Amino acid sequence: MKNERFEELMGLFLDGEITATQLDELTELVAADPVCLKELRGQLAMAEGRFDRATDLLKRSLKLSDGLRDRRLVG
Repeated sequence: MKNERFEELMGLFLDGEITATQLDELTELVAADPVCLKELRGQLAMAEGRFDRATDLLKRSLKLSDGLRDRRLVG
């Protein structure tokens, strides 16, 4: 059975909007339920992968922008 409170707290945590009190509650839920811990770990791994891809895209965009700027300066 899904724990709706866990899902809510996990969403707040992943969005960076969790309060200290809510983080304490999330910690208690994860400590008490290995399934919640596994779910949180999986979500964190996916979030890290999305962050890495976004960072790579940003770096490529900046290189392209720098290249275009340099071309304008030369030409």
